[in-house]
Amino acid sequence: MKKILLFSTAAVFFLAACNSSDQATVKGMNTGKESPAEAPAAVSKSQRNRQTVETMFDNMNKHDVAAMFSAMAPDCMDYGDGSGKPSPLDSVKAGMTNWFTAFPDFRSDNKQVMADGDWVMVWSDQSGTWKGYLSGQKPTGKAFKAQDVDIFRLNAEGKVTEHHNIQSFATLAQQIGFKLK
Repeated sequence: MKKILLFSTAAVFFLAACNSSDQATVKGMNTGKESPAEAPAAVSKSQRNRQTVETMFDNMNKHDVAAMFSAMAPDCMDYGDGSGKPSPLDSVKAGMTNWFTAFPDFRSDNKQVMADGDWVMVWSDQSGTWKGYLSGQKPTGKAFKAQDVDIFRLNAEGKVTEHHNIQSFATLAQQIGFKLK
């Protein structure tokens, strides 16, 4: 359960994007910033990957786990903040579902996104109020707010294969009164 909690926390936090000078292209990708008639025939790999991660964050703010994880490769691993063992995709999905139950108002705001080839980073403000059971602990009703950086690696097909984050769950635990074991 501790792994799911750490992994959930890791998966929750992401980084921010801007265009890079990467010249690899993906044919037919609409960046969403132009009308379909104006859409370029090709966009850079960086632009495609940035759009994928931004869409993931939009789905995360909607608490749509299925849509969020549709951007991930089946062999995707979450490395969290590096303090625990990496978690596979199924564990992360279960953890995110539990996270959204525990924090029904969870949000990621003020996102700054940077993309460079296979890598996308999101720096954002994460917030939520602990209103549901989490790892067997009763909610305190306390809120958290923390900045985090989420780092994603995407494969040639534009699917996320790795996730890393900077913020430790201990920071949130202290704010919400969660007892670390």
